[in-house]
Amino acid sequence: DPQWKNHAQDRAWKYIIIGSIGISMALFGTLLTYYAASHIVGTESIEGLNWTRLISAAPSLNPKALRLAFIFILMGYGTKAGIAPMHTWKPDSYSEAPVPSAAILAAAVLNCALYGILRFHMLASKCLGPEFSSGLLLWFGLGSMLIATPFILVQTNFRRLLAYSSIDHTGIMLVGFGVGGSLGPFGALLHMFYHAVTKPLLFFCAGNVQQHFGTAVFRKVGGGVIHLMPVTAVLFLAGTLAVTGTPPAGLFQSELTVLSASVQGRSLWVASLFVGCVVTIFAGFLHHIVHLVLGARRPGTSRKAESWWRLLPMLLIAALTLLFGFWLPSPLLHLIQQAGQIVEGAR
Repeated sequence: DPQWKNHAQDRAWKYIIIGSIGISMALFGTLLTYYAASHIVGTESIEGLNWTRLISAAPSLNPKALRLAFIFILMGYGTKAGIAPMHTWKPDSYSEAPVPSAAILAAAVLNCALYGILRFHMLASKCLGPEFSSGLLLWFGLGSMLIATPFILVQTNFRRLLAYSSIDHTGIMLVGFGVGGSLGPFGALLHMFYHAVTKPLLFFCAGNVQQHFGTAVFRKVGGGVIHLMPVTAVLFLAGTLAVTGTPPAGLFQSELTVLSASVQGRSLWVASLFVGCVVTIFAGFLHHIVHLVLGARRPGTSRKAESWWRLLPMLLIAALTLLFGFWLPSPLLHLIQQAGQIVEGAR
């Protein structure tokens, strides 16, 4: 379809241009960080970009340069993570990219970008105090959740729905890092893990439905997917319950941990906004997918045999999502706890 190709090309260029600007800003922030450490003995060589060396010398870094560096880092890597208002490429790219590419963007690129922000957040916290970088993370996190909420409620395309869901989850992670405390970073890192495990299942289900109907628009698909693609439909609904934080899903545990960190830090206004966004998004997301899966079937649609080579990876991801909701291996849990302690120790 030439029209589809034009849409896909336009959105690919949009991703390339916005992503390139973002990564250029992140590079400039990295160079500013190097400049902030240039007066410290031992950082005049490539060692000046060694994170272990920088974190030990963080209190002695140039505060003005590092403050500007963190802003560029947050804007730059925030573009790659899809933090609002640098998120504008995300719905377009998620709706047009091949399903495996969209899954990688949601599960891998997002986490890598947040990891980059987190590294510089720790430097800024030790040099400038926790208020500056934590405050920015908190405000951008809440802003991402607030922007995602209305778009999820009125969404007409289920692949764009997944994009705004990722923007919301990015906001949840930033809120966790922003509120800090003993629970905030742990909850945010736990959320990063659970989101990376759960989200690909939804993209694979959405891809199957889109290929069957030739569209990702709710109105054109109609409902009754469970009668036409029963395995995909059940997995789609189960993945929706998991990604919206329905107990006992792992994302419920991580969201509850971030909420507890907000209450523990006496940020009751943060907790109130957090709960309002999470509950509203849960209702909106579930409404869309329940209608798609269980709604009235459109006349003229026919059932097609589902390919098991496509279903097996989805069943494996679903099994892992269910397993991790009840049990997280001790080595992995300790690794996440230690990472959270390192982040909190830098404040």
